[in-house]
Amino acid sequence: MRVWLSIVLLFVSFGFSSPSVINSGTLRDEIHKLADALNHRDLAAIRTQISPSRIFVEIADRPGAYLTSSQTVVVMESFIRTRTSISSSFDFVNDDGFEGSASGTLAARKDGLPVSYKLNFGFTKDSKGKWLLTKISMK
Repeated sequence: MRVWLSIVLLFVSFGFSSPSVINSGTLRDEIHKLADALNHRDLAAIRTQISPSRIFVEIADRPGAYLTSSQTVVVMESFIRTRTSISSSFDFVNDDGFEGSASGTLAARKDGLPVSYKLNFGFTKDSKGKWLLTKISMK
């Protein structure tokens, strides 16, 4: 009886889902979260979407380079701190179920002047089914 009750409680607490399904979502959903994080200048939310392995980062006037996740957060923080009125949108999202990309635009103000950037983000799905940023291009 105790074993049966333990099994039932286990299923109820995990919502009858396998771990790979719990974190999975569509890439379009992740892009929406990322756009909201950029628009609200939420570095904590951006950090959760960055791949733990080295990723290619190319932002504004900086040359592209492969950075660790913590270096990527520092670069993103610098970008966000030096711009105001950030508004991003993604027009094109493409994925094959394991890898994907998103393209769009980001409008902001830098030193009081309007600036616009083309966005191109690359993603891969990890072993748990979560989409992670593997490429950031904001030119």
